[in-house]
Amino acid sequence: MSVAGAAFIACAAMTFAAGSAAACGEQISGATRRIEGARYEIVFRSAPAPIETGKPFSLDFAVCPRGGAGAPDAVQPGCIVRMD
Repeated sequence: MSVAGAAFIACAAMTFAAGSAAACGEQISGATRRIEGARYEIVFRSAPAPIETGKPFSLDFAVCPRGGAGAPDAVQPGCIVRMD
């Protein structure tokens, strides 16, 4: 993954859903993808989908703890990064 991609993902518009009875990522509209790990579940959507090389895009994330995991260390809600 490129540095720009890693920085964007680390600082994308993230939502941390701690202790919510709602399903992880239900606040993200449209088609989503899901990554499930032992400690966290991540639900995300890109716009546009699929992402086109060399074109602007945005990512919406929901990061949800699983199995009693605490909040991730690097959540920064509302952070926007431009990579020109």
